[in-house]
Amino acid sequence: MNRATIGKAFSSENYNVAVALIFTLLFLLFVKKLAIALFDLFCRYFVVRIEIDAYEEESEEAYNWVLLWSSHQLSECRSISVGIETKQDETGKYESTYKYFPSIGTYYFTFNGCLIKLQRTHDPENAARGVLILSRIGRDKSLFDDLLREAENFYKARNKVENRTCIYSGSKGYWSQIGNPRRIRPLSSVLLPSEVTKRLTDDLTEFAKSERWYIEHGIPYRRSYLLYGPAGCGKSSFVKAIAGELGKNLCTLSLSSPCLTDDTLNELFNSTPENSIILLEDIDSAFKERKSDETNITFSGLLNTLDGVASTEQRIIFMTTNFLDRLEPALIRPGRVDVQQLIDYPIREQVEGIFKHFYSECDESLVKQFCDLVEKKNEVSMAALQNCFIVYKYNAQQAFENIAKFI
Repeated sequence: MNRATIGKAFSSENYNVAVALIFTLLFLLFVKKLAIALFDLFCRYFVVRIEIDAYEEESEEAYNWVLLWSSHQLSECRSISVGIETKQDETGKYESTYKYFPSIGTYYFTFNGCLIKLQRTHDPENAARGVLILSRIGRDKSLFDDLLREAENFYKARNKVENRTCIYSGSKGYWSQIGNPRRIRPLSSVLLPSEVTKRLTDDLTEFAKSERWYIEHGIPYRRSYLLYGPAGCGKSSFVKAIAGELGKNLCTLSLSSPCLTDDTLNELFNSTPENSIILLEDIDSAFKERKSDETNITFSGLLNTLDGVASTEQRIIFMTTNFLDRLEPALIRPGRVDVQQLIDYPIREQVEGIFKHFYSECDESLVKQFCDLVEKKNEVSMAALQNCFIVYKYNAQQAFENIAKFI
């Protein structure tokens, strides 16, 4: 066979191999695209997927629930992220706690017998924007309802503090927690006249169990209270104590804050932390003789927030003022304020109660002398009496002898 014949044979063979290789590659590419298309089709009809974005206001809470809950489900995970939370306790000391979460990546775990795929991603251009993607084979979405409910309960159980009240401060359209949860103040330590305490607590208790009645009668399910009277007589103290008594958190708001506008006030009322009482202290100061640059809240804006079309339900509001006569009638009319209660200078019952509260083993004759002495003075506040008792913590006789310095 000559050289030309051999070259021709090799050329023909190479050509056939090349053609076969090209067709093989095209076939593999077709198979790959077909597999991807079939997989996408399968996922579209047979895979349920939910996306939880930490950057979206509507899903921010759910993101925190699932992130903490998943760290418990993936306890054997070796790729973890560390979060540090620092809070100030009641003594002023700072405490740091460490929380561990799954790192960015893909993980698998089982829930109620089903395999769940968890993907944690983040936006490189926005570190605060984390996204959790949960998916499973099947078409029933109710499993994710159960998962989210369990994650919520787990999160709340881990963050629940018994016998504590969380206090929030409102500013710039959002609520921020002030320090660590505070010890509950016993309601018995706020010595108002017994009939006043009973009236308010009975009304609050009745309101708490009457939601269905409000709904059936088409009445907005909310309750507003106005406590008025001299300074230092226990208005704010009662609200803080009743919040603890009812197992609720306390959201405090100063209407004179220059950071507040009508819009941010409405946002705050619509985003109140769950199971909370809203406290508006010294409500008269927001509109009485104010300078134009001190607050951006309008009177009509406040009224609309309290009971306008967009006002929220399932809430309890306490307002306090030292000067009832400074409040506009439109603000305290029925519908905006359901219960008005005077918290006045202490009567003899209260003076006797607070003296015995601090000096439980003192002689009854000294109690009587102390009450007689205070009764001779006009307009003695509970705060003034307490200041005296703080100075003379362990000596009732000295408290009696020096009370005149404080009143």
